[in-house]
Amino acid sequence: MSPNPYNLTVSDVATYSQVHQLNTIPSWHFFTGSVSDLTAVWHSYGIEVEVPTPDADIIHTSVVFFIDPSGHERYIATPMDDHTAQGSAYLPAGPLASWGDGIALVTRQLIR
Repeated sequence: MSPNPYNLTVSDVATYSQVHQLNTIPSWHFFTGSVSDLTAVWHSYGIEVEVPTPDADIIHTSVVFFIDPSGHERYIATPMDDHTAQGSAYLPAGPLASWGDGIALVTRQLIR
């Protein structure tokens, strides 16, 4: 889902997905809706979103929720929790890539 309340159309999110190559992920799905609907979903999942102006950087909680085919939350990953106060990642690129591969494996198991 898009955390940007200024760009909520399907076209906006599809363009973002294409620019960031998210659309190359075979199981990539997104949803959008009104700001009030999205705010309700964010609140339900403990997601905080700050976008003071249309041109400002979007600040939001970075959490990956793994939801199985029956709709049950199975795992939660917080990839951005592992950083220094200066914003540098604790893990170098190799381990971060491995972490991403691990997410893909867990996801494949959930969709079987």
